[in-house]
Amino acid sequence: MLGFTSPFNHTGRLLTAALLATMLWAGLSAPLSAQEIDFDWFTSDTPLVATIRTDLRQISNKRFSEEYVKGNFTTTTEAGEINIPIRLKARGVFRKEYCTTPPMRMKLDKELMDDSLLKKRMDVKLVIQCKSQDSFDDFLLTEYLTYRMYQSLTPYSFRTRLLTVTWINERKPEAPKLVQHVIVVEDVDQLAARLECTVVENANVTKADLDPDAFIRQTMFEYLIGNTDWSIRGQHNVKILQSMDPVQYLVVPVPYDFDYSGMVNAPYAVPDPRLDILDVRSRMYMGPCLTEPEIQAAVSPLLAQQENWRKMFESFELLEPRYRDGVLKFMDQFFDLAKDPAYMRKKMSIKCIE
Repeated sequence: MLGFTSPFNHTGRLLTAALLATMLWAGLSAPLSAQEIDFDWFTSDTPLVATIRTDLRQISNKRFSEEYVKGNFTTTTEAGEINIPIRLKARGVFRKEYCTTPPMRMKLDKELMDDSLLKKRMDVKLVIQCKSQDSFDDFLLTEYLTYRMYQSLTPYSFRTRLLTVTWINERKPEAPKLVQHVIVVEDVDQLAARLECTVVENANVTKADLDPDAFIRQTMFEYLIGNTDWSIRGQHNVKILQSMDPVQYLVVPVPYDFDYSGMVNAPYAVPDPRLDILDVRSRMYMGPCLTEPEIQAAVSPLLAQQENWRKMFESFELLEPRYRDGVLKFMDQFFDLAKDPAYMRKKMSIKCIE
C-alpha cells in the first residue's frame, strides 16, 4: 500500500510480522560482504521484506529516458542482512505515463560490485503500485495472483515474488517512509535459460508458427482472466520462446502484464475500441477456433485448478474482501461457461482465428 505502515490497514498484519522478523535478523547478524552474497528471488514464495534507497523523484523525472538512477537494495536472508548496490529506471508503456510511481527495471550496479551470477539475478522487473489509493494495492496483488495462476498451469511462465518494500528517498532520508507492495518479475533471459530456450524477437512470428497446445493454453487463460491486451505479431505483453531441443521443436508464447484484464479490473483498463466490447469484464476469445471436443480438452486443465485458485484468493488476506469477492465472481463466470462447450463455442466464435 502506498502510505505509512499501520496495524489498522488491510496490509498491516503482513507488514508488522515481516518487519519484526527483519528487525530480529538485523539484530542477530551483520551485513554480508559482496563475496558472501548468494541471493535468489525465486527460491521461496514467502513475501520478502526489503528496503530500497534511491532518488524516486529523479527516476520519475527520467521516466522517458534510458538513464538509470543509482540506489541500494537491502533485505535479510537466513545468512544475514545483505546490501546490494543497484540501478533503477522507469519502464513500461502506459503505466510509465499514467502512474504516480512507474514500473521499474532493477539491475546490479556493476561499477560497485563485480559478481556475474548476482548480475543476472538482480536484472528483474518491478511492478509497483500505480496510484496512492488503497484500491491500487488490490489491483497489484490481484495481478500477482494472476501470475501465480498461470505458473500453476505451465513451466513456460514468468516466476514472480511479492515484496513489501520500504522506500527511502535519498533526497530526504529523514522523511516518513513509503511502504508498499511490489512484484518482482523474472527477466525473459532468465526464463529462457531456465527452460533451455532462446528468446524469439523476430517481428514476423505469427500465430501459425506457435506450438498449437501452448497457444491454446495461453489464449484460453487470457479468455478466463478477460485479457485482450496482447498481440503475437506485435509481441505486446507476450514473449516468444523457442526450445533448443532439435527433437522437440517448440515455439511457445509466454504472457505477462495482466493489469488490463477483467480479473484485475483497474479503472484505467479499457479495451481496444476495434474489439467492440463494452469493458474489460466483457470477455472476448482471441485464440484459434475450436470444436466442442477441443474446447473440453482446452478447459480441462483450468477446471482442474478451479478449487486451488479459489482457495488461493480466499486465503490471501491482503485483498479487500469486497474486491476479492468480485474477482472470484468474475472467475466463476468463466467456469460456468466452460461447463457448456456448445454455448462456449458459440461465444468464442465471434473473434476466433480460422
